[in-house]
Amino acid sequence: MRKATFIIPVLNASGRLNETLNSIIAQCGEEAQIICLVDSAVYSFTRESAARDCASVMFLKSDFKSEGVARILNRGISLSEGDVIFFITQPVILLPGLVDTYIKNLLSHESIGYVYGNFIEETGPDKEVVREVKTDNFDYSEASQIGPVRAIKREVLDAVGYYDSGLKHSFDYDLRLRIFERFEITRVEELLYKVTNNVSEARSNDPVKPLYCYIPSNDNPQNYSYLQYNHEEEKEYRESCFGSLKRRGAFLTHSSIPVECNHGDTNGPQVSVIIPLYNRAEYIGGAIESVLNGAWKDFEIIIVDNGSSDGSVGAVEKYLNEGNITLLKIKATNTAGALNLGIRHARGKYICQLDSDDLYTPKTLGTLYSYMESNPGSALGVSYYDCIGPDDQALAEYGVVRHPEYDRNNLIRTDGLGAARIWHRCVLEELGGFDEENLGSYGEDYDLALKISEKYDILRIPYVLYHYRMNHKRAEEKTDYLMRHAKKTFARRSVIMRRRLINGASGEDGTP
Repeated sequence: MRKATFIIPVLNASGRLNETLNSIIAQCGEEAQIICLVDSAVYSFTRESAARDCASVMFLKSDFKSEGVARILNRGISLSEGDVIFFITQPVILLPGLVDTYIKNLLSHESIGYVYGNFIEETGPDKEVVREVKTDNFDYSEASQIGPVRAIKREVLDAVGYYDSGLKHSFDYDLRLRIFERFEITRVEELLYKVTNNVSEARSNDPVKPLYCYIPSNDNPQNYSYLQYNHEEEKEYRESCFGSLKRRGAFLTHSSIPVECNHGDTNGPQVSVIIPLYNRAEYIGGAIESVLNGAWKDFEIIIVDNGSSDGSVGAVEKYLNEGNITLLKIKATNTAGALNLGIRHARGKYICQLDSDDLYTPKTLGTLYSYMESNPGSALGVSYYDCIGPDDQALAEYGVVRHPEYDRNNLIRTDGLGAARIWHRCVLEELGGFDEENLGSYGEDYDLALKISEKYDILRIPYVLYHYRMNHKRAEEKTDYLMRHAKKTFARRSVIMRRRLINGASGEDGTP
């Protein structure tokens, strides 16, 4: 039996396919089993141009649009003779040592079923960047950064099944979840391959788009987000996610309970708006004014400064006599800590969250309050939002973000559920507030929404009540992918464990 089989879908007449093939043969010799699944539109050109240099390659003529990608990939798997199957989903160059390293990791323990790794990406002529990727057994996001080269044991595919040929969009996501539920995953940190071209322009209508598993450096992640899915795409990903949660014993079916609030007779304002602040001197004034200028006035504003050094505190002090505004100062903490301090000082029945660089609309507070009062069983209300740029200009290309995909189970695969949030203060206090220790300044609100969804209803409020600012952060302010992934992994791992306990599932979690 051959040691490795390489399966490569080919949809365009890229002259760089030979580079991929030659780099495989350079490591494996002519004994390498390489199966190219070539779209019929480019089959003749590909077969002729590649055969000159790589006579041992198998070319299978395929019609990706009519046959379906999953069915075609399964054909390649059924023909494979290797103990290990490499899937290479776009033009790459394998650097010396990749095949041996991936196989060594994959075969190092029977529990390991899936290997992927960091890589180099060409971003232009003589320009390259290092791409660090990451996934894990609890990664329910189809936007995971995995990269276009993965190695899977053949016996793993035999155990969990091949691609589901009934799926047009979520076939790779679905297979990943089935593998991740039962086998361990290993990441190779060494840079052992190079992505040789940018495929972003073809992605919108590309049937193998789900196989890319990374967002090119010069692309906007929003372009490949679940927020842009059509109904068919969303339905497939949702059902694949639900299937996995059910297999893990983490799918919730019980009814929510009503909120029992003891803050209804407060003598203070009905709503406390909490604004965490750190070095946002240029935007905090606008955030405050967007609250003060609203039509509804039964609120207080609590601003919690995290040790700003750019004049943010002075910018806030100008407003302290213009309304019911409190400024609190702390140091060496994080967003979760600032929110929790604000909650402890809050007097309102409800807590509203506003980032210091974002804006409310004139109708935000009145609408949020009215909806929560009309739906007393809901613990959290979330509205639609739109996007603005550094100078408050509307970014129409992003449209209105409605999060139609939300429900308490599907929330596990998404990155959040919206921007304008109004929380029952009593529920925040009951759940212990935001997680300062494990999440801090990223994912803390996502984690708390997951906790709330396990017990209470979350209310969707169908109006744009929040302007989310984009494209303004300095490089040092941006959270890198590995950190964001680690935070979301913590939240997702925790929610799977909690929901298994709620459902009475045996064992601690769903890991191998």
